[in-house]
Amino acid sequence: MTKDIRAQIAELLATTVADMWTDEDGDLAFREGKVVVSVSVDESQDWPVVVLSTITNTDLPRIGALYKYAAEHAFDRQFTALTVATEPGEPVADVILGWEIIADTLQPDVLAWAVGFFVGQANDVADEVHTLFGGDLPGTELVVDEAEGEAPSELGRLSDRAGKRWRKHVDHITRRLERLLDHPEEEFVVIEVEGGDGVYLQLAPTDDGLSVRYEAVGEAHLPHPETTGKGLEKRLVACGWTAPDRAEGAEDGGNYYRYLPLPFDVAAVAEDAAYTLDEGYRVKPGARIAIHGKVGRKTRS
Repeated sequence: MTKDIRAQIAELLATTVADMWTDEDGDLAFREGKVVVSVSVDESQDWPVVVLSTITNTDLPRIGALYKYAAEHAFDRQFTALTVATEPGEPVADVILGWEIIADTLQPDVLAWAVGFFVGQANDVADEVHTLFGGDLPGTELVVDEAEGEAPSELGRLSDRAGKRWRKHVDHITRRLERLLDHPEEEFVVIEVEGGDGVYLQLAPTDDGLSVRYEAVGEAHLPHPETTGKGLEKRLVACGWTAPDRAEGAEDGGNYYRYLPLPFDVAAVAEDAAYTLDEGYRVKPGARIAIHGKVGRKTRS
């Protein structure tokens, strides 16, 4: 998958959908209605193909009526194909809807139309299959998880009062994030709380240049984790962070993390950083914040 094609698709999607991220497979993803759609590029054919796909329904009973439905309605909806997917030994099945589009045809207006059309078809399938066979709707489960604070995707927002108290830090972080986007040679930004017992946040573009890995220091790297108070993981997850894999040999580095598709809203991410320090680590707004990248000098607020 070439960076150029993916970068073009990411740029086009950024103008089409409101909330986009990079999923665990490295594909672009967004949620609309009841479905989460992934967007990948297949270059195994004679020409690059953009693949829109979504698991519309999960945990469906593996019964003959489901397979009959899939066989009879696989191509009912224009341009798309419906399939049933199963795992060996599992008693349940998933329904997947997909659409392959030749990449060369994707001008901005065409992609915007295609995304809207596919989302409409996918939500129709989700409703119909759920009515007929039950099961779960993955897209709505994600919304429920966010409401429970288990895996929220939205960036944190400071209250009006906290926003005033954190304003100078938010402005400072905003300027350094703008530099990261404007000067690729910076490579990363580290936001440190001076005298804050090792508390820091960091952002660095991924190798494919399509997103930024945004991290918040985990307990494993805090010299005195007790100083952040009990319940750090619960608070950070509630702030929108994914907890690190604590298994021995895990590759996530022990930090909490999330991915931000490029380009991102600099002001919103700066506010989220302050929100994380305030709500997650309980840093006081009067603390000294130091920020540095690979090239630029360290600045403080």
